[in-house]
Amino acid sequence: MRAKWRKKRVRRLKRKRRKMRARNNDAVDDLEWATKQLHKLSDLDSPDFASASRIWQLPNAELSRLCQAHLSLNNCNGAALAGFIDSAVGNPEVSLENQHLLLRCAASSTWFTKEDAIPAIVQSKVLAILRTHSQVIASGLLLSLLEHSQSLSPSAVTMVVKAIKADMLSTALEAVCSGLASLAAKTPTVVCSSLFQIMEALVGAMPADWAHIEWIKAWVDVLEIAAQTNGDSKKLGALMLHLLNKFGSRLDSTELDRIAAAASVLSISLKKAILAAVLRKKGKTAS
Repeated sequence: MRAKWRKKRVRRLKRKRRKMRARNNDAVDDLEWATKQLHKLSDLDSPDFASASRIWQLPNAELSRLCQAHLSLNNCNGAALAGFIDSAVGNPEVSLENQHLLLRCAASSTWFTKEDAIPAIVQSKVLAILRTHSQVIASGLLLSLLEHSQSLSPSAVTMVVKAIKADMLSTALEAVCSGLASLAAKTPTVVCSSLFQIMEALVGAMPADWAHIEWIKAWVDVLEIAAQTNGDSKKLGALMLHLLNKFGSRLDSTELDRIAAAASVLSISLKKAILAAVLRKKGKTAS
């Protein structure tokens, strides 16, 4: 009986090993196919990224390695870039973390940094997807673009501002606001004129009665960084004044004093208005 049992066990182990080898061979074949496919798509100026839907469904770690090593979106035209974004976010079979990863790849395209205007089809696609996927667009695409705010083209800045002013969920807007503050703390070089324009759009879009105000307090740090190197920036002055007028009453006296200290080094005509707004808000806070 024992010998019979051993034979059965050996047969089971052999079948299991054969299945594992077959699975491993399939996985290798899939990775080889995916690598060739990404090289092919990267070389074309009008690739059809719908054909990559199987690749987008790979485990996140594998997809990350593949995209980093073999995917480039710098050769593709505007319609293809829009198609890439749609293939990443429009397919329910693609996991949320993979959508985020692919949108970061989209943000690395030179379309967002070169002087040529971003094709209207790309802007339209981003704005259309915002209605149903604003959270992943905010964290995957917009925040990734802000990591390179100092090199964004005017057209890219305009697209980001349009997206912020579109029908985004307030939670998605808050994610951009908080992420932006963290980004500025880690990489102060992102604090530049383009960022001020985007920040002011965020101030305008955020509800005045939004319950969470941690991002506003974190922005005080950003304003202090900004004032040291952008003392003559009218966009920074406009941002400070807009933030104070809309959310200043929700800041405490110390935070208002810090904004006043940052404003005091500015060399623009809005400086007096900013300092007056601080005093006005401090009066309301005290009362």
